[in-house]
Amino acid sequence: MTTISPADPARQPLFESVPNLSTAHDAGLLEELEACMTEAGVEVVDRSADRDHRRSVWTWLGDPVAFERAAAACLRLLGARRRLDRHRGAHPRTGLFDVFPWIPLADLMGAAGNVAGREGSDRLRASTSLRHSTMDDARARALVVARRLAGDAELPVYLYEHAASSEDRRDLARHRRELLRTGDLSIPTHWTPDAGPARPHPRLGVLMVGVRRPLVAFNVDLETDDVRVARAIAATIRQKTPGGLPGVKALGLFLPGRGR
Repeated sequence: MTTISPADPARQPLFESVPNLSTAHDAGLLEELEACMTEAGVEVVDRSADRDHRRSVWTWLGDPVAFERAAAACLRLLGARRRLDRHRGAHPRTGLFDVFPWIPLADLMGAAGNVAGREGSDRLRASTSLRHSTMDDARARALVVARRLAGDAELPVYLYEHAASSEDRRDLARHRRELLRTGDLSIPTHWTPDAGPARPHPRLGVLMVGVRRPLVAFNVDLETDDVRVARAIAATIRQKTPGGLPGVKALGLFLPGRGR
């Protein structure tokens, strides 16, 4: 695995990432994945897994070197133990290591200063790791890592939001629609990857790498087994619907394990 050249950790920018992996039901595999992550140098600050969604969501803190090592280790482990074409789950996905968003932290320094007071804010601004954790820094570093992962794993990679190669590729949901247009994962000629081969990896599928601001994600369980109700609510509130809520993305899914 080719990695970014090691450097003084104190001079490396610090980012947050919230990778989404298409696995949740195997507790042993989740523990192995977390061991790979921490061994690679990222700090795992949160983990959640939903058996109906068959999806685990992690929160990392780390520098680009650790992010690359951790993502590469997860790709190797998932590729050895799972196949995307045999995956079942309520949440839509196009890869086993499905999405890999990078979140810069410099924009949060002002908010942190409001909580910590003047002294805390000054300490944050003096930190090289945070000062070089801007949207532009995240985009530059994420592009390097995305291309290396694509080459080393022979994996198609698509870039979204602030990492996108063009305006029409910013939306993660648009990528999914194009790649799942036929019902099965395929790469159409008009939607070639930003890096890697123009065919899905036989086990891993594709990888989405993005740069974005922090977001709030939550699930609402409805006391009905009629998924049409959930989809109608989602369609009403999402931003793309006329009169929808700004910035809101929403899905309506059936959760067979809960009958909701």
